[in-house]
Amino acid sequence: GVVDTIFRKFKYTARQAVQEFGIENLGEKITEAYNDLEQRDKDFNFFHAVFPREEYNPEKDDPVNMEFASVYVSRDETKIISEGGYEELPYQVDRFDKDALEDYGRSPTMKKLPTIKMANVMQQTRIKGWEKQVDPPVFIPDDGSIWPLATQPGGVIFYRAGGEKPEYWEFKGNLTDMEQAILSVQQEIQRGYFLDMFDPLVDRQNMTATEVMARVEQKMRFLTPIIGRLQSELFNPMIQRIIKILSKQKKLPQMPQELSEGDFSVMYLGRLALALRTLESEGLAQLLLEWAPMAEISDHMDNLNTDVAFRDSARNRGVPSTWLKVVDTVKADRLKREQKL
Repeated sequence: GVVDTIFRKFKYTARQAVQEFGIENLGEKITEAYNDLEQRDKDFNFFHAVFPREEYNPEKDDPVNMEFASVYVSRDETKIISEGGYEELPYQVDRFDKDALEDYGRSPTMKKLPTIKMANVMQQTRIKGWEKQVDPPVFIPDDGSIWPLATQPGGVIFYRAGGEKPEYWEFKGNLTDMEQAILSVQQEIQRGYFLDMFDPLVDRQNMTATEVMARVEQKMRFLTPIIGRLQSELFNPMIQRIIKILSKQKKLPQMPQELSEGDFSVMYLGRLALALRTLESEGLAQLLLEWAPMAEISDHMDNLNTDVAFRDSARNRGVPSTWLKVVDTVKADRLKREQKL
């Protein structure tokens, strides 16, 4: 289900609490701290709860009869200090991904965290390898004949004539193989964030346009449920709440009379939204390709509302609405053609 209950923990100083809620609504501890100038900046714990009301009177226009309750509680004194309400849920909680039996969502990082930690360790190991390669350990005799050891640029090292010279330790690690391994792990992390879906040629350069479209379609199918959840849990309620707030404040243009009593829905026209809706058009193209050879011996095409399919496909392809005739104009043009015949 959709998240409709939110508990938010936060801290206020005694001074902030008085400014926000009024000293008459607070408990003894906060009041005493506020009256003591040295304690006004002391922190106190609160939480804010927003949840659907089980009983309320929608005919009454007051905060305690709104659909969603808004309650502030002092955790230090277990006291309700403010109670109000919202007409719509003010918080939008989206879940990037979740299992069927789970309430809480999961982020891409939660799934790829072990791989990310492994990449960090591998990177640290590679840096150590670079340091050993550029500034390796030095072998010196244990008799103290070479000391101090001047390893800085232009340094002069004194050693006993005829004795052993200092010798650098030879680093034999293969940093090239390490870099390839890190690159492979980084690509796995990028796939976990779906970055490869936005570059269909990331793995293969020699592909036809048809192969590219098929690859994009295949990858977009994995993204569809995620985007659908973001739209239903975050974008749709957020946009609807913004529109209602602007409408109450009379900051929107006057709505036509025929639309004043109707509801509205949100249509997304961004590149990603259009790419996902293009899958609908691709499905129609595949359907027509499969059944076109049987058009002469079957009336199955009568099931297809071609006008709706055409207009939806144009929308899915990002065609501007001004390029399409309104439905009434199309009907009038068809009637004129029939009359000429």
